[in-house]
Parts: sequence; C-alpha cells; structure tokens
Amino acid sequence: MTVSSASTRAVVSSTVEYIDCDTLADMLRDTTLTPRVDYVVVDGGNIPSAINVPAHKLTEQLEHLVTAYGHVPKIIFHCALSQVRGPRSAGLYHKAALMAAETVETNPSPDATIVTQDVLVLRGGFALWQARFKDHTDMIENYDRELWELEY
Repeated sequence: MTVSSASTRAVVSSTVEYIDCDTLADMLRDTTLTPRVDYVVVDGGNIPSAINVPAHKLTEQLEHLVTAYGHVPKIIFHCALSQVRGPRSAGLYHKAALMAAETVETNPSPDATIVTQDVLVLRGGFALWQARFKDHTDMIENYDRELWELEY
C-alpha cells in the first residue's frame, strides 16, 4: 500500500518485522543516515533521536505519525520488553498506514520518489537495549546507572 506526500510515495511493508539491537545501533551510528528522515524510533525517549509517544497516547496520535513519518523508510517501535506495548503500537501504526494508503489517489505524481517503509519492533525492547549499551553513552540518553540497574 502507498502513502503519498507532494514529492514522496511510500509503499508500506506487508507485515511488521523485528530488528535487533545491533542493527539499530548501526543505524544510529551511521553518519550517512539522518534520524527522522532515514529512520525514526518511537519510544519513551531514551534512545538517541527517538520521538516520545507513550503507548497510551498512540491511538490519538496515529494520524499525525502516519502523516509526519509515513515517508520514512524505517519506523521502529519498542517498549520495555517489546512483548506487548511495542508490538501492539507497531501493529496499530501499520494498520493506520495501510488504511491511509487506501485513500491515496491512484495516480500519484509521476516525479514522486517511491520509498518502501518497514514497520519494525526492537527485539528485546529497551531492557535488552539498556543491558547491551549501558556503557555506551552514545546509545542511551538520560541514563542513570543507579536507578536503571535496579529497574532492569
């Protein structure tokens, strides 16, 4: 399915897939990629460049997310463990993006750039991310070792 803007037409992947921590870290460290242009992470705000959309507010923000980020090639969701809220949020976004695509004109601009959007869930969630990257200050924002080591 496609979602269009004036100069971009996104083709939404047919399923929600998983992405591992190291693959996401490679994306964040890749200086040729731009956050919110080449990828966007939707979380509680502790992964660098992520946008904070709490799961309980996702439904009311879906239309905005699809409009604002429907052209971004990869959108990654997660929660603490990526077992409930993260996958559910990714599924809701995926469904909204597919529904939006159904309303797009069948004749998009011929000069539009076509981008495939992958909807992804961070395998292991933030708990695994924090365990894996707790000593990498470039991979965690707002890190408080005393507090977080007790929590996870």
